[in-house]
Amino acid sequence: MTPIDAPTPDLPEIPSPAGYGQLVLLDRHLHRELGVSQRAVRQFQARLSSIFLTAQELSRAARFFPIAFVRNPGTEGFLPMAITGLVQGENLILDASGEWPSGIYKPAYVRRFPFCTVRIRNEEQPAQPPQVVVAVQEDALSRDAQPPLFDGEGVPNAAWHEYESLIHEMETAVEETRTFCHNLARLDLLEPFEAHVQPKDLKALSVKGLHRVNESRLNALTGNAVKKLMKDGQLSRIYAHLLSLDNFDRLLDGYRRRKMTH
Repeated sequence: MTPIDAPTPDLPEIPSPAGYGQLVLLDRHLHRELGVSQRAVRQFQARLSSIFLTAQELSRAARFFPIAFVRNPGTEGFLPMAITGLVQGENLILDASGEWPSGIYKPAYVRRFPFCTVRIRNEEQPAQPPQVVVAVQEDALSRDAQPPLFDGEGVPNAAWHEYESLIHEMETAVEETRTFCHNLARLDLLEPFEAHVQPKDLKALSVKGLHRVNESRLNALTGNAVKKLMKDGQLSRIYAHLLSLDNFDRLLDGYRRRKMTH
């Protein structure tokens, strides 16, 4: 997963991850001496009312966000999501200046922006595994932003290596997350629910399309099934998810504060 060396056209047919704009392939020559615009980062995170989490992040994220599972668009699977807003396109976690508060865990999905991975299959060799390359929301890069990702010769700088490491970690973690969610579905542990909140003196809100672990079904699992979840490190993640649901009160407080200042 490294930047490509040859100029390539825009690829509008590539589906953009949630919150991203149009993607192009990252090119270390075309994008030399450009850095990541913090203004673009603030705009990106401000419109995230839910954020993808890897399975490895659940325990840390559970301290701050309600975590629910949502259907993965285009598949029959599920994705773990940190719920950060009660209204579509509104992130209640951010401070008054639009920054991510320093004391609150920032998911890898946010830290990775404006980059993501794209799989490109060679149509002439369909049996070969797809090539994994890095794409970027190009308008989030700026010559004025520091530090630059690549120097004037296209050589990667430390700033790029940090992103590259995170991208690689996420790519690996996504596979484990897929396995975790598959097991929850296979064991029939997930049930749909809606989060209903009633802010005082404000309109009632309802967050739909969510799923959670059914505790009765979890408690009814066989001993062997529970041992397997524990051995694979998945049982602790399930309990982190369940405990996190109390954090809807935190979002309600944030929603009240936001409305009082507008």
